[in-house]
Amino acid sequence: MYANSLLILLIGSILIIPLVILKGYSKYSIPLFYLAVIAATLYRPTSLLGTDNSNFLMSLENHADYGAEAFKYTVVHYLTFFIPGTWQKIITLNLLSSTIVIFSFSKIFKQIKKKTNFKYIFLLYMTYFLNMAPPLLLVHIRQYLAFALTTLLLIFYRSKRNKDIFYELLISIFIFFVHPIYSYFSIFYFICKYFLRNLIHIKNKTTLLSKSFIFLGSLFPVYLLIQYIDVLFVKIAFLLPGFDRYGLTMSDDSTTSAALSTISTLYPLFLIIPPILIRILGKQKDKNDTFFSIIIIYLLFSTPLIILENKASFLYSISRIKSAIYPAIFLLFFHVEEEKLNQISVLAVTSISIFLSIFSIYRAYKYIAI
Repeated sequence: MYANSLLILLIGSILIIPLVILKGYSKYSIPLFYLAVIAATLYRPTSLLGTDNSNFLMSLENHADYGAEAFKYTVVHYLTFFIPGTWQKIITLNLLSSTIVIFSFSKIFKQIKKKTNFKYIFLLYMTYFLNMAPPLLLVHIRQYLAFALTTLLLIFYRSKRNKDIFYELLISIFIFFVHPIYSYFSIFYFICKYFLRNLIHIKNKTTLLSKSFIFLGSLFPVYLLIQYIDVLFVKIAFLLPGFDRYGLTMSDDSTTSAALSTISTLYPLFLIIPPILIRILGKQKDKNDTFFSIIIIYLLFSTPLIILENKASFLYSISRIKSAIYPAIFLLFFHVEEEKLNQISVLAVTSISIFLSIFSIYRAYKYIAI
């Protein structure tokens, strides 16, 4: 049922590579990327037999009867209020999400072209979206819409206008009401854009003795967090209206192999390997601490999610929580866009990115096939 969309994403991932690399053909790679996104969206199953489609449509049609759960579907309910039928609502929401993604990436690509002519950067943006998109585009409708809205924030990250914060807060509020877990990225975004310089300044001005005391003082709280993070997650799930079943329902994922499960759990760490390689191997190093400071913040945000999934893998949809931090990788790309790589370095970086993309498509296939 989902084979067509997965095949389109896979073919798109494969064909984009030579188009970006071959001289004279790179101009066709971005239109092909947009075409793959739209085609995969149109071929996504919309019948009641599709994974999670029946539950989603039922929630839209009986919105008022869902009590606390209605909170989760309010935005998508009103977005599709005047859309007749059932499958039409699904295709409308997915097309809206894909349109937002294409709009955001078109703006980002135009901004990149003004800064650099390094083609591998475009390839990274496209392959990374294609490795994040499959489970969202094909199954999780609200998550895909929330993810698409985060790409609008990526546009504003490049801007330094004072009035941008109004739009950023508005988008972040909208993200929260579409799917609250993506507010995790919104917090990350605001820290990196508006507080990172202050944090770096504090770090540089803090003495070694003070840093030692802070480190020692944080050991016990961190230990408690690691030990009881699953309990904390369940309590938060019960506090959020309509999310109590996330802390109760058990997940049957016994068919997943140990190797696939391990790679999936550690996936957020694999995602940062290409940008780190670019930063290390690049010839045009920036002279500040911004990139590696963002890496540290990313690890502080992603490590709890990894530990949570490892400790509470039996809970409902626990692996989906990690997708909330995935858009942060695009912020890292922003800080390495002007790094110049030799051919061997480009090959290493793109090979890892392509592997991650193919793995994600395979993982989506396994998830849908179960």
